[in-house]
Amino acid sequence: MKLVNEKSKIEIQVKNAERPKFGGRGRTWDYMTININGKETKMHYDSTWGHNFYFKINGKWYSIPTIDNYEIIRWNNYYKLVRGNVND
Repeated sequence: MKLVNEKSKIEIQVKNAERPKFGGRGRTWDYMTININGKETKMHYDSTWGHNFYFKINGKWYSIPTIDNYEIIRWNNYYKLVRGNVND
C-alpha cells in the first residue's frame, strides 16, 4: 500500500500494522490530522521514542516511518491510500 499526493507527486510506502500500545511508561503520544481518501484521519506518533506514524482506515491499522516523512505529511495533507508499492 502507499499514500499518494497527486498534486505534489509524493508517494509514501505504507505497511500493515497492529494497533499501537498507547500506554507505556515515559512515552508521549501525539497526533496530527490529515485527509486520506476524503476523510479526516488522525496520524498518531510517539514523540518520545517512536519511529513510525500510525493511522486507522476502515478498521485496519497502517504505519509509515517517521524518518524523512514528518515534513512531507505535515505540509501535504491530502492523500489517497492505494494498492501497490512506491514507484509502481
